[in-house]
Amino acid sequence: MGDLRISERSNNAAHRHSVQVSDRDLVAALIDKLGVSIVAFMVDRDKTTVRRWAKGESALPLEANRALRLVYQVFKLLESVESDHTIGAWFIGMNPQLGDQSPAEAVRDDNLKDVLEAARAFEVGG
Repeated sequence: MGDLRISERSNNAAHRHSVQVSDRDLVAALIDKLGVSIVAFMVDRDKTTVRRWAKGESALPLEANRALRLVYQVFKLLESVESDHTIGAWFIGMNPQLGDQSPAEAVRDDNLKDVLEAARAFEVGG
């Protein structure tokens, strides 16, 4: 029961962070943690566009905002138990909970709930 309570607390904190961060800081943080190529892949945009979002030079479209806030939430959830390197590998590696699709591909395919569930399982069980 203790682990479940810790996980729930981590999940709530990660969600809170994801809704409080500005669009610009959101994108900049994800570029810093995951790299511009992965971020661009997940939202099906070119790297130049993603860099413009991070600089505040253009607005983050709603569908990309939704996806990247989920990615940020997942990153915040997992960083309580894993290194940035491991989280980056988790995003690009095949995931059995996602039908052997990578979380990055699942985000790109708009399977956001499935990615969050897979992250929660990884956070609890590794």
